[in-house]
Amino acid sequence: MHSRLVILYFARRPKLDLKQSAFDNRLVHRQVATGMHEKTVDLLRQTGLPVLLSDETNQVGNSLAERLTNAIKNAFAKGYEQVIAIGNDCPDLDHLHIQSAKAILESGRNVLGPAADGGDYLIGISRLSFDPIAFQHALSEKSEVHQALRLALLQNGQEPAELDCLIDIDDTASLFTWLNLNKSKARISRFVRLLLALLLVQRVYVAFSISAFNASFLLFKVNRGPPHLVN
Repeated sequence: MHSRLVILYFARRPKLDLKQSAFDNRLVHRQVATGMHEKTVDLLRQTGLPVLLSDETNQVGNSLAERLTNAIKNAFAKGYEQVIAIGNDCPDLDHLHIQSAKAILESGRNVLGPAADGGDYLIGISRLSFDPIAFQHALSEKSEVHQALRLALLQNGQEPAELDCLIDIDDTASLFTWLNLNKSKARISRFVRLLLALLLVQRVYVAFSISAFNASFLLFKVNRGPPHLVN
């Protein structure tokens, strides 16, 4: 029996990820992007749901808004009634968020997973409520994407349900924010330990006094089984 719901994994391979310029160097970006990709693939495997992969080999469009809109259109064209779109930049996204989104969609309501930066780490949408023009326009709102999507995904007069607000790792600053929130946890994953190690070598701040000045600060930078994919 053909599933009515599919997960759309919308991302690029780590070495082609478009966010690399937002990190202090390519080594840190590559390690973060690779770890996030592996974590997301493992999550997709846990869900047991069908997955459509949208990456640099099949994305169509000149902007992220256009590419994601076309990817969702393609999923609906394949006969799916509901799509849960995720990327690979939210380390706290887990299978419970996916299951919650699935249950909400099956109840007849769209769903968003808001990110702390004003975007969304998860978009759950039904075919009947999908307006490609309004959706693409909402994605083009930059810092106000979440608020714009809330209006674009109205269904039967209802705004979409919302999951927990989580942190996306889009640049060095958001990486440090997320690490600072997670490093004190009693149990941390191998992925977190790797990122903490990168944190230690990424930036070293040294404060020192010089007689001619009250204080000076120098910043030293140290060069430092698959999910069920469907066609």
